[in-house]
Amino acid sequence: MGRVMKRILRGLLPVAFALTSVARADSLSDQLPKNVLSYERPSYPLELKAASVTDGYATLAFVVRSDGGIDDAVVLEASHPAFGESVLEVLPMWRFESAAAGALPRREVLRFEFKQTDGVVSLSHRDAAKAAFPLEERTPIRTVSWTNLATPPERLSTLPPTVKATGTGNVAVSYIIDTQGKVRVPAVVNATRPDLGMAALAAVKQWQFSPPMHDGLPVLVEDTRSFTFGKK
Repeated sequence: MGRVMKRILRGLLPVAFALTSVARADSLSDQLPKNVLSYERPSYPLELKAASVTDGYATLAFVVRSDGGIDDAVVLEASHPAFGESVLEVLPMWRFESAAAGALPRREVLRFEFKQTDGVVSLSHRDAAKAAFPLEERTPIRTVSWTNLATPPERLSTLPPTVKATGTGNVAVSYIIDTQGKVRVPAVVNATRPDLGMAALAAVKQWQFSPPMHDGLPVLVEDTRSFTFGKK
């Protein structure tokens, strides 16, 4: 059976990992990124095989908890929704190395390329985004940046009063707004202190926006917000 070929991006620096299609597990394990402990290979969607679709892609963002498990995942773009659904089915079974105590959750972004004959290939989304953003008009699932929207989505909720943090500092949180206006896969870009980062994350997770639209179609939106905490 073919295996996943992948490149993973950490932070803003592209780190490439090219995995060829191999049969021996030990050969594959030699090429896997060191922070991936286990994974399940996505399968080619049967409905697309029946429709004679020979290839496609899906780019997903997901949050990795400090214990190495997957917290949330969202399809950023896909040539057909079935490709994204195939990856979403197996991502909960992926495990990464545990982070240091007190570490903030982090976001990983992977682009999976599907081929019926060669198995599945994954590339970093940030590398591929230069070609994919502007996306092809026929792409059923697509993500745009906040600045590219004629009418940005309206935030319907604010930072809840129950979310508190003491001390001073600054935090920047990046997140995706899905087609329902819900905040997905939030991650701290930078923070003066980890506890302030966790407070900002807790707030952003509770935000709700109006559904984002672009050219009359629902889209996902990338956005980053900054927080300034002052002494109480």
